[in-house]
Amino acid sequence: MSFFFDYKLEDGSSHLENKENEKTFLDGWNQIDWNTFYEFSENLTFFENEQVIKKGEKNRSLMIIVEGTLNVVLKPKGKKQITIASLSDGEIVGDQSFVDAFPRSLDVYAGKETKVIQISWENFKKFSIKEPTRAQYFLTELAKVLSCRLRTVTSFLI
Repeated sequence: MSFFFDYKLEDGSSHLENKENEKTFLDGWNQIDWNTFYEFSENLTFFENEQVIKKGEKNRSLMIIVEGTLNVVLKPKGKKQITIASLSDGEIVGDQSFVDAFPRSLDVYAGKETKVIQISWENFKKFSIKEPTRAQYFLTELAKVLSCRLRTVTSFLI
């Protein structure tokens, strides 16, 4: 599994070698937890090179990658597009808009056929009313992902 960027730690090792980073989103859930979550989410399949998220789009859904690869792409004006992250099984996409309700900040494409579980903000609110403990765990895990991604970006500025 890869996080947003591969960067070197003070000891020269890659942060990707850190076992803490190898956890998948919601890896503490059992089958009962997942079955409950499925009641509020939907399964989607995207084909190779299909656009999954469009920059500027207003959509608060969050996707969990079940199988496949999603490429997060930056398209600087007048320059060639850059793939800044390749996300795979167990990782999430759409996290920022899910939390802050702002439009999507980057484009995302399927690197190959990819299956995801998607939950809309509206369905998450229903989930949190019916399953507050599971929703709390979901948000805690989401906060950890956002924190890890922020730390990664911050490391490039320091």
